Amino acid sequence: MRRRPVVILGVDPPVVGQVRCSFGEDPARVELSGEIDMACDDQFDLAHRVLAARRPADVVVDLAGVVFFGAAGLRFLAELIQALSPTGHTVQVVNPSRSAARLLDITGFAVHR
Repeated sequence: MRRRPVVILGVDPPVVGQVRCSFGEDPARVELSGEIDMACDDQFDLAHRVLAARRPADVVVDLAGVVFFGAAGLRFLAELIQALSPTGHTVQVVNPSRSAARLLDITGFAVHR
């Protein structure tokens, strides 16, 4: 069954979750935008595979473009932290939108603003 993107009325274009990785700078950067929920699971899996295929390094996760941040986003961050911790590298979360910051604060994730 194919998932359809959620459309928020009054928003053009529809706000769907997107995960983008960039490696042109050090540390590596992952940008999340739109609605970050379980519909992003395939993108999260791909991001983990791409990051795992590279030499371990610090990662910055930018949440500036996030409209909704759900449990799937938390799971992505936790798995990324778990993968990098044994290598001595860190995950830094930056620019959280209000939606993302609220959930990160409630759950106790450290956020650098």
